[in-house]
Amino acid sequence: MTEHLLGISPCGTLNTTIARAITTTSKGALMKMLHIVCGKRLEDEILALFKKLGINGYTIISGVGGSGVTGTVDASHSADHNAQTNTLFMVALGYESTFLPQILAALKELRAKHIQGHEDREIPLKVFLQPCEIII
Repeated sequence: MTEHLLGISPCGTLNTTIARAITTTSKGALMKMLHIVCGKRLEDEILALFKKLGINGYTIISGVGGSGVTGTVDASHSADHNAQTNTLFMVALGYESTFLPQILAALKELRAKHIQGHEDREIPLKVFLQPCEIII
């Protein structure tokens, strides 16, 4: 089975010609998985960042709970997905992992913008990068 990978041009926009040309026949293709956990109020800014960078493939899980340096978010009371919940974005990066420095710079810029209003305290934005392998 051939898997098509997303292509992003150096200026950060989707390049469908490259995307069609870049394929892998290996189900075990190594990729990277970017996890972004943020407060609900940052969700629209993350989506705008994805659009600006040409990231069109991602998964969003709203109403995520947890506990960390910014406090505890109770997912059991998040049925209405109010502003007190978290959102998890999952972005599988294949070929486009070469643009990871651009993606991380944009996320750091977003974080810095929000920290300024919080007297350098933690804000609800964490980014994790893990190895990812396509198995099906």
